[in-house]
Amino acid sequence: MKAEVNKQPDNLVDILPSELSCYQKNHTFNWLSTDDQATFSRNVADADSKDKLRKLGYLESAISYKTDSLGFRNDTVNISDSVLALGCSYTVGIGLHQHETWPYLLSTQIATPVYNAGQDGTGADTAFRIARTLVPEYQPQAVFLLAPFSNRFELNSEFLPLVTTAETNATTTTIGPSCNQKEYGDLSRILFNEEMMMVQQEKNILAIHQICVDHNVPFYCIQVEDIMHLILEQRGARDLLHPGVTVQQQIADLFFEQYSTH
Repeated sequence: MKAEVNKQPDNLVDILPSELSCYQKNHTFNWLSTDDQATFSRNVADADSKDKLRKLGYLESAISYKTDSLGFRNDTVNISDSVLALGCSYTVGIGLHQHETWPYLLSTQIATPVYNAGQDGTGADTAFRIARTLVPEYQPQAVFLLAPFSNRFELNSEFLPLVTTAETNATTTTIGPSCNQKEYGDLSRILFNEEMMMVQQEKNILAIHQICVDHNVPFYCIQVEDIMHLILEQRGARDLLHPGVTVQQQIADLFFEQYSTH
């Protein structure tokens, strides 16, 4: 009896989730991710935290997160005339006004619009998936990757518990070292082996770089782990967990230095 052979997809896109962003499309949120109303209320109730929020200006100034027709934090989809920014919550700008994020700040330095395709809580797997679709389709002027933590993996939610909120429309789930052992069992011990994480991270970055090379798009990359000393110094976002505008400007400056010497 002839063994049955599983048909392989003709194109990698055939097996990737159809939704690039986990956020609802064409929507404006007042709260997102760890920058939620419960966290804000808890911080306001604490005298020291409230004082920090006052000094940062977040007691008087409301933040909004507006998504475009693809579900990313932009006013409109104009990727072909922009450079593409990839990354996690540090790229989305959780707890920050849009004009305080490094993609926006970088756009003022290079005099070119920057399209923010960040997704909070995700890893380089997600950045690869987004780049795999957006770079060939829109041919951005350049790609800037703030590579997320290497201990995050994106897996198809058909086989794993899916985390959803009112803001998300996810087709995948990202797991990290704090994932529930009862849910993931031996998988977590395999994935979070240090060597495994480093290799996976390098493969994703190299893959995104190669996509850019194939389409003659300049590529720039900074890894979050390499700038943690900056991030830990100033958690000045509204949730008091994420980096504030000072660190966002430092990230934009680092990318601008790469861009200027290219």
